[in-house]
Amino acid sequence: MPDLTAQELAGASVMLRQFVTMAVPDRLIEDGDRLGLPGWDLRAVWTPGHSPGHLCFAEPERRLLFSGDHVLARITPMVAVHPQSSPNPLADYLDALRLVGRLDVEEVLPAHEYRFLELAARAGHVIAHHEERLAEIRRVVADGDGPACWDIATRLSWSRPWETIPTHMRRTANGETLAHLVWLEHRGQVIRVPGEPDRWYPAG
Repeated sequence: MPDLTAQELAGASVMLRQFVTMAVPDRLIEDGDRLGLPGWDLRAVWTPGHSPGHLCFAEPERRLLFSGDHVLARITPMVAVHPQSSPNPLADYLDALRLVGRLDVEEVLPAHEYRFLELAARAGHVIAHHEERLAEIRRVVADGDGPACWDIATRLSWSRPWETIPTHMRRTANGETLAHLVWLEHRGQVIRVPGEPDRWYPAG
């Protein structure tokens, strides 16, 4: 990205540092663990993507899913490449989304917005959204002359015009764009040429 933009983005979240601390867990929970809460049969479902250690909790008897940030009623969670992410967070996220979409669930209780029904349909809708974004990024890469990730992000369709997106959200958009580029790279659909910045080209 342009140097001036990089300087702006470097300090975009400084005001939040005072609210961010590392929590010490009371208990480590693995995929498939049963929590042992009286009157409940909550089972952990590992759903990486939004964050590497994200867990949902399924209750088979009540046919409920506590979905956290993994699947939401109206919006989609941020899935981005960043220092704490896995190498291919979008692949992780889509795999986990297909997994929860197969659960026998009647109602979903997410961490944001409101509870909802029809988990499989919602999971399918989110997967389709990412497929559309991947196709859009392939088109932008094909139309460019080795664009950088930032250049690609500025040419994508967002929920508002790029010029009106706040600075800290542009950084998020850049990380999300990179997650989609990495997914395409892993599947041999685009090629990354390392540099400062990396450049992206169509494969073949």
